[in-house]
Amino acid sequence: MSKFALGEEKLARQIFPADIKLDVAPLGSNGFFATNFSAIYPESLSVFVPIDYVTNRISSAIPAEFESFFYSLNDFLDYFKRLTEIKPPSDLYGKDIEYAVGKFSDFEYKGARHSTFAILPNMPSGTVSLLCRRLIRGGKLITSGKNPRIMMTGVLEEAMSEIRGTFYPSFLATADSKPDDKGDVYIYWNMLPSQLFNNPDLAIAGLLLSTPPSYRR
Repeated sequence: MSKFALGEEKLARQIFPADIKLDVAPLGSNGFFATNFSAIYPESLSVFVPIDYVTNRISSAIPAEFESFFYSLNDFLDYFKRLTEIKPPSDLYGKDIEYAVGKFSDFEYKGARHSTFAILPNMPSGTVSLLCRRLIRGGKLITSGKNPRIMMTGVLEEAMSEIRGTFYPSFLATADSKPDDKGDVYIYWNMLPSQLFNNPDLAIAGLLLSTPPSYRR
C-alpha cells in the first residue's frame, strides 16, 4: 500500500469533510491530532493521523479521507455468517452500525477525560480496537423559545443505554450527522473486536477466519 507523507496542515485537513470546523495540531514528526469537531465526530474525540498516511484510491497525491475507514458492520457479519453457516452471530446485526479499525486510548488529565482514536498503519495485532457509530434518525429535539434546549429523544436514550449496558465502553458520545443539523445524531463508542460476538467460541472463530493461512500453526 502506498503511503502519503503529511507535511502541511492543509493536507491534514483534507482528510476530514470540508464543511466541518476542527482544530489540527502537529505532533512533531509523528503526525497530527484533529480535535474540536463541529459535526459528524464528537467534540470530545481526538483523531490521531500519522505522517505516513495511506493515499486516496484515485490519486497518490491525495490523502485518504477519514470516512473511508468506516465499514458496514452488517456486511462483515454477513460475510462471517456465510463462512460459518450459522445465524447472525451478534446482537448488533441489522442495526446499521459502522466501524473503523485502529487503536483507542483514553486518559484523565487535569480532571478531564481525553479519548483518542489513532489510525496506525501496520499496527501490531493485539492492540486493535474499534470506533463504532450508529445513526439515529430524529434523535435530537430542539425546543422553541428564547433559549432553546436540546434534548434526546427516547429512541436515542434507549440506544445509548443499550450500548452502555452491553459493552461498557470507556468512550460514549454523540455528534450531529452534519453541520447545523436539527435532528439526526450519531452515537459513537469504542469496543474490542471480540465484543462483536455473542459468545467466546464465535470470537475465536472470527479470529481464525481473519488470520492469514501461513500463520495458522
